[in-house]
Amino acid sequence: MSTFFATLTKVGEAKLANALALGQTLKFKQMGVGDANGQNPTPSPTQTALIHEVRRADLNQLSKDASNSSQIILEQVLPESVGGWWVREIGAYDADGDLCAVANCPPSYKPLTTEGSGRVQTIRMVLIVSSVAAVDLKIDPSVVLATRSYVEIYAAPKVHTHAPGEILPGGLVGQVLRKKSNTAGDVEWADPTEGVRVNVNTVEESQVLVAGQTVVNLLKVTTNGMVLHIGGARTDKDIDFAITTISSFKLTKSYPKGTRVTISQNETAGVVANPLDAGKNLADVADPAAARKNLGAAPALAGVPLKWPTMDCPSWALVRDGGAYPRTSYAVLFAILAPLRTCTISVNAAGAIVSGLSRTSDLWVGMPCENDTLPAGTTVKSIDSASQVTLSANATVTTANALARFFLHGYGNGGGATTFGVMDDRGLFERNVDQARGYEVTSLVGTTTAGQNTVTGMPSTRGLYVGMPLSSVSGIPAGLTVASISSGGSITMSGNASVSGARMIIFTGGQVGNERGDTMQGHNHQWAFFSNGTAGGSGYLGESGGSAVLPNTVRDALPDNYGNGTPRVGPETRPRFRNYLPIIVY
Repeated sequence: MSTFFATLTKVGEAKLANALALGQTLKFKQMGVGDANGQNPTPSPTQTALIHEVRRADLNQLSKDASNSSQIILEQVLPESVGGWWVREIGAYDADGDLCAVANCPPSYKPLTTEGSGRVQTIRMVLIVSSVAAVDLKIDPSVVLATRSYVEIYAAPKVHTHAPGEILPGGLVGQVLRKKSNTAGDVEWADPTEGVRVNVNTVEESQVLVAGQTVVNLLKVTTNGMVLHIGGARTDKDIDFAITTISSFKLTKSYPKGTRVTISQNETAGVVANPLDAGKNLADVADPAAARKNLGAAPALAGVPLKWPTMDCPSWALVRDGGAYPRTSYAVLFAILAPLRTCTISVNAAGAIVSGLSRTSDLWVGMPCENDTLPAGTTVKSIDSASQVTLSANATVTTANALARFFLHGYGNGGGATTFGVMDDRGLFERNVDQARGYEVTSLVGTTTAGQNTVTGMPSTRGLYVGMPLSSVSGIPAGLTVASISSGGSITMSGNASVSGARMIIFTGGQVGNERGDTMQGHNHQWAFFSNGTAGGSGYLGESGGSAVLPNTVRDALPDNYGNGTPRVGPETRPRFRNYLPIIVY
């Protein structure tokens, strides 16, 4: 057996066999060299790495041996800038980085110029394969170093003062030099547009002219690139007609009543018939919402709430009336108002636990939640933290990286498993979410227990969220927040109450999308007894700037008009308003 030889590794043999079986190719990409730790190695098919690799880089040349059709030649050029080591072993790697072939060579020292000697050295591996066709003979065109023989073959005996056209003769204006096959040097000059085809659909619209008509308004196509036939004869633009707008043109003369005109327009063929048909208002494109956005029609994006000036809801929107709408008919809006959120759904006898949520600040107790592992009708039972909720039913299996769908506005009035709900904004003022600025407060009556962090007996927890600041005139220390929300009007606080009993609790902020009820903000009225002027006689209570103030319990129990005095309540100033139809774009 030869002392110096190259062989495929077991990995290389397997990949070559697999390429032959599947009609694919083995792609050699890099070559590595090593010093074998100072020993003269013997290549082994079981190797998966060189003994001591000192350098690895892309191949500079990969070709079929002209004298032996079963051999391929792999070359790498070592520039002057690398070295300072011996070369005793060589490895060829494929595009996956696997060692597919290994070889040894007579020891050769590659010096560095700093050692007083420098040279460009070519490392070549000749490899015998069962089929050259199963090896991809392409290399990375960004590799800049080439051997002298390579340059001599392709540049011929030309000196560098010659023009590029002499080195690569031939070609016409507009042509490019391209590979004709994978064989090295097999190139040709070609027209880059040769064989290119553009398929179009012809969209047509026909109209019958009335007497004296010269202006034609298009209903189906546009004037962009239009062709006009009148009575079967083609006409000339700017001679027989002039384009006035994107959807109309004007004839230079009138034609007899009943004359048929046909407008033709070429549209690029796509996956839909007659794409961008003007009469279909983007209904014939794959993604109408994206098309509207690309056209700059920002108000027409799905999910945007608008105010409409009449009772006629436009065809591209729905009324925000709390209605239930089919999911399949309004898929884009459904995805917005009933979003999928990544989470972990864990089995729990008291109700599945949904953890790892990006937020819970827009969820509420009673909100429907769906997943394949959950039974129909499952809802949010409690909001445990800023990233976790507990559901009303158990899951069939624990699932990581699950997608749970939350219905921000429920299923809609009378809805169910095939619908989703929109918000009901009829008769409501709209308000931007406060986001902890402190302008928005809500007052709710709840019962606290000294030394405990629970608040019970609240009329509703809608609009509350975990982390929401809360306070009270007495009984609740400053700086507390909502820690969790349960069913039945109960919450837990981040700290304990100091006093037991019912009290007014003030919550700062508000939940996005929540319908707020009327709130009573704290204020005082001073009341005094006014005599009717008779000693020991009767009198009445009325507002006063004096110091006689009734206790809250007495004042709140008084009727609006006590005795014959001034009523407790009267008119107040409110801003004028205008009614609009609340709609949302789908």
